[in-house]
Amino acid sequence: MVVADYTYGQRNIMSIAMWSGWVRLRTQVLFMVLSMAVSAYGKVYKFGIVGFGPGGIIAAGALLDAGVDLADIILFDPKYQVGRMGEYYGNVPANNSGRRFIEFIGMCEAFQGVQSPAMQRLRAVDPNREHLLQVIIDPLQDISDYFRTLMDSVIGSVTDLTYEDGAWSIGVGDAMYRAERVILAIGSYPRSLHYDAVEQEIPFDLAINKCTLASIVQPTDTIAVIGGAHSAVLIMKFLSELPIARIINFYRHPLYYMTTAEEQQWRGCEIIGDPLQGVAAAWAREVLDVDPPGNLVRVRNSETARKAWLPICTKIIYAAGFERNVMPTITGISPTAYNPSTGVIGPHLFGIGIAFPELVDEGAGKCKFAIGLRDFMRFAQRVVSEWMVKEGRPYKDIPAYCERFSEVISFTVL
Repeated sequence: MVVADYTYGQRNIMSIAMWSGWVRLRTQVLFMVLSMAVSAYGKVYKFGIVGFGPGGIIAAGALLDAGVDLADIILFDPKYQVGRMGEYYGNVPANNSGRRFIEFIGMCEAFQGVQSPAMQRLRAVDPNREHLLQVIIDPLQDISDYFRTLMDSVIGSVTDLTYEDGAWSIGVGDAMYRAERVILAIGSYPRSLHYDAVEQEIPFDLAINKCTLASIVQPTDTIAVIGGAHSAVLIMKFLSELPIARIINFYRHPLYYMTTAEEQQWRGCEIIGDPLQGVAAAWAREVLDVDPPGNLVRVRNSETARKAWLPICTKIIYAAGFERNVMPTITGISPTAYNPSTGVIGPHLFGIGIAFPELVDEGAGKCKFAIGLRDFMRFAQRVVSEWMVKEGRPYKDIPAYCERFSEVISFTVL
């Protein structure tokens, strides 16, 4: 009789010879008991990657490029759908040209093993114009599926991490796995500011898709849009093209456009708003700055403005950045922040992706959080040697501003 572990991949099948005369157990019970035993007392992997959206896929690619053996990596994700980006944002216009996506795929040697129709479509797009994010989500999904045929993977959410005896115990439900090092690529979710004056909130994940948004709004709606950066402008554009009564936009900073690196405005270590690019920038320049829709009102976001305008709104959309997804419960160390230069969270515990963005020092007191697929890839390739160091690095306190990255992250993928 052959019993298969519920992990996925070529190397995760265990064969157990059942001697005649053993007590026959129901297959389902035997499957559960043996799976738990193998996961709890089986091999110790060199790397566990928690979360397999864009950040996790990039981390796996960087490890393979650095020479880590396929058998030494185990993946964890509840869905394997390229994270929130793959689940919700396929119909969102990208910020940059098709060339940037093609360059991103070319940055990782391990990605080149995927020669799928989606990859061929990507390479055939007009490199000089913007496309929907689906054009990169489909290749990333194929890379995810390909990697899962090569590495062990577990479908489920990691709930706890325990550091003991120089390795991490990784809990998924009742099962436990062991890895010497863990890379957290847990992703983020849209922030909600919970203004009480408007009861009905349209979730950002639905509002950023024009087709879905059209099915939610009504001609009599007055809709509040909170935010003044890239994603907020996209949503205002979508709403202006739909039959609704009024749009009230609450913003903190004036619009500004991505031109040259020297013209980007930063204050200290916080971004003064997300520079407009692509479709959002074109609409803002041609419509918002010249002849804005007659049913659109833009006001500075203040308590006075909210008291005056929110009571007349029937629905509200928060386009005010992202916050890190809930961390697994961590025991054995006491992390309170992460090092935004190296991604180190604790001994043999690292972060990557939108939940743990790199802080880039641009000199002269200017710095920014690098949010984008190419940014994540460059970061992974730079710090992969840190991931592979045998000795755990001591945890160090990090300045408080590194924890405030969610205040400045808005919808930007490249």
